[in-house]
Amino acid sequence: MEFLNIQLSSITLDSQLNTLRIPPRKEEEQQSNYKELFDYSTLFSDIYRTETSIELLGPPLMNLKSILQNNGGLFINGRDYTHLAKFTDNYRIGKTIIPDIRDAKEIQIHFENEIFTRKIQPNHYDFFKDHNVLVTQQKDNPLEWISYWVRFHVKFHEVDSILLYDNNSISYTTSQLEGLLSSIEGLKKVCVIKWPIPFGPTGGPKSVWDSDFGQHQAWEHALTRFLFQANCAIIGDIDELPAHEDNSSIPSILSAIDEPVLSYKRRQIIEVASCDEYFNLPRLHCYSHLYEKDKSVIAPKYSINPKKIARNSHLLVHQVIGNKVNHSDKIISRHFGNLRMDWRNNNYVPIKLKTIDMFSNELLEDNFIRDCFSQINTSWLK
Repeated sequence: MEFLNIQLSSITLDSQLNTLRIPPRKEEEQQSNYKELFDYSTLFSDIYRTETSIELLGPPLMNLKSILQNNGGLFINGRDYTHLAKFTDNYRIGKTIIPDIRDAKEIQIHFENEIFTRKIQPNHYDFFKDHNVLVTQQKDNPLEWISYWVRFHVKFHEVDSILLYDNNSISYTTSQLEGLLSSIEGLKKVCVIKWPIPFGPTGGPKSVWDSDFGQHQAWEHALTRFLFQANCAIIGDIDELPAHEDNSSIPSILSAIDEPVLSYKRRQIIEVASCDEYFNLPRLHCYSHLYEKDKSVIAPKYSINPKKIARNSHLLVHQVIGNKVNHSDKIISRHFGNLRMDWRNNNYVPIKLKTIDMFSNELLEDNFIRDCFSQINTSWLK
């Protein structure tokens, strides 16, 4: 098994010295913790080479863009490249693109009265070349959840690599995460990234999704710094398990279709233990397989063929912008309510389970996913 350790060239503004990002959301549309969760200060989350350019990735610059252009600048080898840079704020990320300068090792960012010098990081396309990569961002999910989730994808989707963005977990270290992943047979390539970028506030009382910058940056970062030569990237959360009705793997499906994006619906598995013996045990995906007949389908997720994907794509949470998409009705990704963390309230502990009698709708058994569970070796739990 091969591990990749990488560095980020990030820039965080100082509230005592710099102008900060102004929140886009109206006061009356903000939830109570909006200001606490909003990312005021990340100027760039990373600076790195892509196939043809140098990318400065971060949240949308918004009001900071004019300061960077008019009271600052981008300098490489003493030359001002600000006028050659392309600044874009789209889909909750900010991208500043400079044509690649091959001998450039560092970049200086002038912002108001400060100068930030950062290394231009390399890309790592070769590391994941021709591999099937599982991609996620997570914080403090119990290690047994992560282990089961990875093992499921290794078994059913030919996954042999993982790219994991760890968003400031406090329950364990990066080394402990790597130790867990090193014990999983079938994995060949592992990269765990310490990702300190704030996730940001969710939609709030009026479902205004304009400030959750963190995960959108992670997906852009994954694609443009790591994945362009990968065979397949399955992008999802640790409480999700996709399965095809005839057990076809996602990489095999992507290789057989013309579209670079494979989209599939999700089914909500309710937050109960399927039988009493599971109720007080450490939770796992396989301890629940019930769903409500009338509330089962939720927003889709997707996987991609990075070699085919358009280079100007935007990977969002539930869709990919800028590509043709194959919508499969034969794959369902189960979303396990029993594994949900109370992260929307910035509380990273598992939610409280319900009992079956708390549900008024008709409950059905997902026997297909239960049969999949029987094929996963859980001897590692003992």
